[in-house]
Amino acid sequence: MKINKTKSNQKILTRFYWRTLAILAMAVVIIIVLRTVLRGKMANLMVTFMSKVLGIDWEAGKHIYWERIEGHLDLIILIAVILVFLILFRISLVMFNRYFTELERGIAQLAQETEEPIELRSGLEQMEETLNDVRLKLIENREKIHEAEHRRNDLVLYLAHDIKTPLTSVVGYLNLLDESRDMPSQQKDKYVTIAREKAERLGELINEFFDITRYTYQAEQLYLQEVNLAFMLMQVSDEMYPQLTKRKKTLTIAVPDDIYLKMDPEKMARVFQNIIKNAIAYGKEGCEIKIWSEEQDEDIVIHLQNKADIPPGKAEKLFEKFYRLDGARSTETGGAGLGLAIAKDIVVLHNGEIHATSDSENIEFIIRLPRNL
Repeated sequence: MKINKTKSNQKILTRFYWRTLAILAMAVVIIIVLRTVLRGKMANLMVTFMSKVLGIDWEAGKHIYWERIEGHLDLIILIAVILVFLILFRISLVMFNRYFTELERGIAQLAQETEEPIELRSGLEQMEETLNDVRLKLIENREKIHEAEHRRNDLVLYLAHDIKTPLTSVVGYLNLLDESRDMPSQQKDKYVTIAREKAERLGELINEFFDITRYTYQAEQLYLQEVNLAFMLMQVSDEMYPQLTKRKKTLTIAVPDDIYLKMDPEKMARVFQNIIKNAIAYGKEGCEIKIWSEEQDEDIVIHLQNKADIPPGKAEKLFEKFYRLDGARSTETGGAGLGLAIAKDIVVLHNGEIHATSDSENIEFIIRLPRNL
C-alpha cells in the first residue's frame, strides 16, 4: 500500500495559505471601509472620545489630535490593519485546528482497530482515504496473523496425532521384546522388523513436518541450475522403482530429451517424488503412471496421470495441508497428508502453477513451469 503523503499535506497547506491571504485582504478591506465611512468625522470622534472617556478638555483634545494623531495617521492605519489581521488569524487558527482534531479522532479510531470506516470532515478526503487504506491493511495483517496462528496450532495438533501412532507401536513392540526374553527368534525377528518399519515411518513423518514448516514459515532459497527435464524424471523413476514394483505399478515417461528448465533440481525432484508417491498410494492396483510434457508459449507443461478413484471435487483438495483422501490419519497408505502441499509450495517458489483434475477413472496433475525464472 502506497500512501501519498505529499498530496495530502499539499492540499492542507494550500488551503491554509489561501485562507491566510484572504484574512489579510479582509483586514485591509475592513480598515479601508472604516476610513471611507468615517472620512471627515475621524477628528470629531477622536476628540469626543478623549473628552468624554478620558476627561480631557475639548480644546486640549483638538490640540492632541492635530499634533499627535493626524501626522501619524498612516502608521495608525497600519497598526489597525495588523491588529485586525491578528484577530481574524486567531479565529482562523481555531477553525483550522478542527482539522487536527479530526485527524486525531481518525488516528484514535485507527488505533482501536475498528472495522467501521473512518469518516473525516469535508476537506480531508485524501487523509480519510489514507487512514481507511491503513485500516484495511491492518485488518488484513491481523487476519493473516490469526490464520498463521491457526495453521501453527493445526501443525502441532496433527504432529502429535500422526507421530503418536507409530511411536506407540514402536514402544509396544520393544516392550514385548523386553518382557519376553525367551521369545522364539522367528517371532522376535518379526517384531524387530515391524518396530523398525514403524520407526522409519516416524522418521518420514517428522521430515514431512520439518519440510512443510520450512516452506510455509521461512523464505526458502532456490539453487537454480539448467536441468534436463527428461533426465531428472528418469532419475526419480529409478529411485521410485522399488515402491512401484511392490505395488505392481509401472511408470512411463514421454518427455523430449531437449527440454531444459531453470530450476532447483533437488526441490523439483521432490515435487515429482511426492506426486508419484501419491499415485502409488492411491492409484488402482497395477495401473500405469504416465508422464508427458508440452510447450505452451514460454512455459513447459508437465502432465502426470494415473487411474484412481477420486471423488468429484476432491482433486484440488489434495493440495491442502493434512488432507487425506481416506480420512483416516492412522492408515498405512500415505504420510501425514503433506506431500502434495509441499509439492505445491515448491512449484510456487519456481513461479509455476500446479493443479489437479479428475474424472470417473483418472486423476491428472498438471504442472506449469517457466523455462527461465
